[in-house]
Amino acid sequence: MKMIATLFVVFAFASSAFGHCPFSPFIPEADIGAIAGRWYNVIEPTLGGFPQNLTNINTMNFTPREDGNFNLTISGTDPDGSNKSEHLLAERTEHPQRLNIYEFSKNTPYKVTFTVMETDDYVNYLGGYFCLITTTRSFPVSGGNFSRTDSMNAIKNVQLTDLLVDKVGVSGDRVRQIIN
Repeated sequence: MKMIATLFVVFAFASSAFGHCPFSPFIPEADIGAIAGRWYNVIEPTLGGFPQNLTNINTMNFTPREDGNFNLTISGTDPDGSNKSEHLLAERTEHPQRLNIYEFSKNTPYKVTFTVMETDDYVNYLGGYFCLITTTRSFPVSGGNFSRTDSMNAIKNVQLTDLLVDKVGVSGDRVRQIIN
């Protein structure tokens, strides 16, 4: 988690091209509890280094906890191509489509959120983004189009990618469609 902290600090000060994270929700309220389970990333972020030096997020697994929050396991690949996983806590917020993401100790000097911008009530797909919030600013650091299977309708994939780029502010050169 030290590496993720370093990367976020670098992003905070070196990424003036990033805009502020959108505050208003894109979707009507949906039961975030339905996010539980495995999600496959069908868009490839080329950001590199998020989270924990992963160059690609392959899956996100949300496992419900007794307290109503989730254990989150993000699996992806290292820069050298090896597989890697990060185990985090995803806490519910007052916004029904947003989760605060923490290492389990909660000792980070910043906050990371995961916001769902569009979903079909978590049945087949969701589009979402990670946002870094420091004391002075906030900005999207990565996003993805996630599916319950390892593929997604091409039109929906393009629509969600356009939301990431046009509404959220993820740089267009930082995402690439994965054609299935």
